Amino acid sequence: MGRYAEILLLLWLCTFSGQTMESETRNGTVPNRSVGAVKIVVRQMEVGEQVLALDFDVTNDSETEIWVCESTGVDELLEYEVFLDEDGRTLVIRKRMVVPTNRTSYAPVKGRYVRLGPGETRRESISLDLPVRPAVRFADVLPGEGRRELRRLVLEIGFYPEDLPGLVRAILLEAARFQANGETLSGRVLSQYFSGFVVAAEFEGLAGFEASNRESDLSEEVVIAYTYQALKGECCARLTLDGIAIPYDYDGPGY
Repeated sequence: MGRYAEILLLLWLCTFSGQTMESETRNGTVPNRSVGAVKIVVRQMEVGEQVLALDFDVTNDSETEIWVCESTGVDELLEYEVFLDEDGRTLVIRKRMVVPTNRTSYAPVKGRYVRLGPGETRRESISLDLPVRPAVRFADVLPGEGRRELRRLVLEIGFYPEDLPGLVRAILLEAARFQANGETLSGRVLSQYFSGFVVAAEFEGLAGFEASNRESDLSEEVVIAYTYQALKGECCARLTLDGIAIPYDYDGPGY
């Protein structure tokens, strides 16, 4: 457990960004970027007989505010996804909303992001029953082969390096203005060039956004609808831990 107590990884991976310069270390990769960095520091990790416990800090190491994904399920108990990576040996724990999905939801999927000011730290904990089984909202589940030991853990946390409530409000207002002028576009053009209309549809407009956040202090937290990657700008902080042994057990079909 002690070997994981002070693992520090910096990452700046945006959905719209280019390549990131990286350097190898004993514990993973450290991108050579000093601007807009988000730090993940593991305080403690323990894989016991029945539970995997991971305690870590998320720090805004930039000079501007960021908005960090707190939960991918505001109306449900699933705060994060847990699934087996395509390589068959990596367990992924993911808290992000701007990800692809092949799943159909008959009710709006909503997540929550919280504000971190410059230099502020958020302390988080994750606990998984062992053996781990998949729990997903967006990801595909691979067909299972029964119990196995996974040797790598990847933690992904989404964040926006800007005023997220302000960003969403501006998009919704612009979409409403466009529609109020009676302007119309074909579905193909809308989906390809005007993703703001997809955002407006999933939020159910500005009124829907305000209704979802009726109990939120928008200076500190915001509820965000899943928009099928239409709400651009989310970045990803990623932590990789190697050389561990995590029991994983799933022998069902893919879904």
